[in-house]
Amino acid sequence: MNLVIDKAVKFAIREISLRDLYEATTPGVETTEAQFGIKSGYLQRELQKSEWCSKNHTKSQEYLYTVMIGSAILDHFVIVPIKFVLKSLKEKALINTQGLPKETWKEIIEDVEEDQKNGTEYYIIDGQNRCLNAIKPFFENKFPLGQKLIRAIDTNTKGSFEFSGKKYNEFTDEMKEYFDNITLNLYEAESGDIDSYIDSLIAKNEGLPWTDWMKTLTRQWWTKYHKQIKEITEDKEVFDLLKLVNNKSYELESNGHELIISELLIWMDKQFQPDNLSTHIDYFEGKCSVSQSNVNKLKSYIREFKNGYKQILDFDVNNSGKKTKGKNKRSTLSNVEFRNYIMLRFALDHPTKFDDHGIDVPFWNIQHQVEFVNQYRLINESLLVVDDTNYDFFTVSGKKDKRAKPLSFVWANGMSEKTRIFQRLKLLCQKFKAKEEELKNQNIIVEKDDNKMPSLGAVYENNPIVIQKGNSKLRATEIIPKRFDRGHIKSKNNGGTNNIDNLVVQDKKHNRSTKDKNLDLNP
Repeated sequence: MNLVIDKAVKFAIREISLRDLYEATTPGVETTEAQFGIKSGYLQRELQKSEWCSKNHTKSQEYLYTVMIGSAILDHFVIVPIKFVLKSLKEKALINTQGLPKETWKEIIEDVEEDQKNGTEYYIIDGQNRCLNAIKPFFENKFPLGQKLIRAIDTNTKGSFEFSGKKYNEFTDEMKEYFDNITLNLYEAESGDIDSYIDSLIAKNEGLPWTDWMKTLTRQWWTKYHKQIKEITEDKEVFDLLKLVNNKSYELESNGHELIISELLIWMDKQFQPDNLSTHIDYFEGKCSVSQSNVNKLKSYIREFKNGYKQILDFDVNNSGKKTKGKNKRSTLSNVEFRNYIMLRFALDHPTKFDDHGIDVPFWNIQHQVEFVNQYRLINESLLVVDDTNYDFFTVSGKKDKRAKPLSFVWANGMSEKTRIFQRLKLLCQKFKAKEEELKNQNIIVEKDDNKMPSLGAVYENNPIVIQKGNSKLRATEIIPKRFDRGHIKSKNNGGTNNIDNLVVQDKKHNRSTKDKNLDLNP
């Protein structure tokens, strides 16, 4: 009898030199993409580049020290053939137990096929940080070895070579040859499927602080929703801001950046803040989805927020890896203060979504974004220090305590349930509405045109002429959407509205040619 476990993981162990590992992970050596592909943040825990590069690359130097003295042999790199990944994805698409749209599977598979077409033969699923943040940059002379003594003796000539404190390009030829040929262990997958590889990676790291969220994110690396999240978190402006959010759940090393972005995307889609993992999983598995429009908006809101707060937040990092402290600058940011702004901005862009919640969202367009963000900052501060925010509370034992008054801003910020979030928005909108005239006078905001554009038929009934190279009266049978548009006499760009008296029937080509110009009704 010869039993074999279906889809069991099997790895072949071999050695690889530092030089070969460097070249295999470097794009453009033999093919467009690297032979060993690195899906940053996908098939590995979040790349902690800031940690590896801080304090003049101390962590990278310490790792290379272990490589030089031989103790790094205890570490290993794990690679999976890209053909196995593709096979697993195609099987998943065929079964489609998650009910993803065909287009979603097509996009996922094409992304991996594109890597394969460009020369990627394997994905690294363990060892990305060591490759990207230590081995590669050292070969590329980004930093020197540390100051710990690393000396080699030539047993033939009895000469000695001092490696400590040197960059790769400062090595002699003999030193380069020695360094290039140091070998490390490489585990290459020979059997198994994509789920078993990921489970193996998670099992290997069970002794580390992996949360359920981190495991979910790793298992769902190939999904469209993960890709949408990464599109936002990998933006430099977004990354710089999220680093300052002062909640342990949202820290980089625990994939917290992805968590808060997922929470905000779900809020924009459903107007509630998820408080359990299953809600996020519904989006990863395609049972729910967020629009690309909301992905783009969230990225824009965060950049806008950062630009408004950059005068008071400490984004600068000096070469030692320590933040530079400017006068009156904050080194951290409340996640609720940040989150409330994103929700407010979404509400301003979609005011009618909140009618049923008793929130009078202003119908405004923001003209000066930085000034608006700072108005928000001051309003937020004022709401948090109102004198009657707290009331005296006596415990069962008679001890006096302070409690936030129900419906106050402090009370509303205290929890993430829907009623409290809507109360935050209500209070913020009330404060902004009270400043409406001031904001208008300073040209920070302008009112939206609340008039919905009347139908083409209604415009024709009001004024049965068509504006093109000349004005002519048309029969009703001629008014068809394929030929005609509703044109603004005074363009919206020049302050025109959707009022029916400002609209005429206009030939489509003529409408496109006039763009933002006012129409001449007397040619």
